[in-house]
Amino acid sequence: MKVTRSQLIVGLLTSASLALPLAVHAGDKATTSEQTSNQPVAAPPNASATSTAHATDLIQAAKSAGSFNTWLGAIDKAGLSDMLKGGEYTVFAPTDEAFAKLPAGKLDALLKDPAQLQQLLKHHIIANKLRVGDVPIGKMRSLSGENLDFEANRRHQLAIGGAAVIMPDLMANNGVMHGIDRVITIN
Repeated sequence: MKVTRSQLIVGLLTSASLALPLAVHAGDKATTSEQTSNQPVAAPPNASATSTAHATDLIQAAKSAGSFNTWLGAIDKAGLSDMLKGGEYTVFAPTDEAFAKLPAGKLDALLKDPAQLQQLLKHHIIANKLRVGDVPIGKMRSLSGENLDFEANRRHQLAIGGAAVIMPDLMANNGVMHGIDRVITIN
């Protein structure tokens, strides 16, 4: 039976909780999380609102989105701008609102310690270019060397270390950026 992307999204929206098997799309077949453990989560309902135009690089994608000014400043301060203009990455970038949720003084302390800031920011980046629907549920190693835990939250959004993807699939020629609602801390 062929299942369309729209049918998968409607199915996800009507599920009462994550206790029910999560439908995922794998090629032309629909499977459930009970049938396979390392399948990607379905794209969030707001994924259709994302832009399909590609920015020249991930820095340009962040600038074009307009919600990542704090992240851009931190990336620059940590010396990671040039890296994100080349290579091929998936970035889980905290929005300006996500940075505003940090405890008072935390961002200022990070900005005064470029090495710690760089480590934290690299914890939000993985090698490879993965759209939100292609990110497998489970663990993946970030550029910081630490594992990130990927799961579907109660709203059936992709969640990383407790942060939800709220702006999926901001495409660039060298990768993809996903805006998240929290800064992911390193354990």
